[in-house]
Amino acid sequence: MDIDAIIRANFAEHPAGTIHGFTEKGACTLYLSGSVDMKYARDLQRVMETVVDKLDTQAVLVIDMGYVDYISSTGVGVIIGALTQAKRRDIKFTVRDMQPKVRAIFELLGLLGLFEEAPAHG
Repeated sequence: MDIDAIIRANFAEHPAGTIHGFTEKGACTLYLSGSVDMKYARDLQRVMETVVDKLDTQAVLVIDMGYVDYISSTGVGVIIGALTQAKRRDIKFTVRDMQPKVRAIFELLGLLGLFEEAPAHG
């Protein structure tokens, strides 16, 4: 899977933030950064839907949020939508390195128990 091509085809440049990807041995990591506002979230949704669709069953999808400083309700919905799509395809879904402000939003909404959470990579 060419993750860079998927991102280029589905994610316009945003002043709010970026997405980068990396694939290795049945796993795909998406590195998000900046503010996941409504416009960013729409493009992120297209990227995530395409990635989940192209991953093999029983693969691993890691969403690294170490550089996300804000996430809108639309962005939260995109993450949960990707999680749902991944579960239907038997893909392990992990969120890594959420910043305290972002994590607090997921916690407030009662969503932290829905996905595996991993500490910072490194």
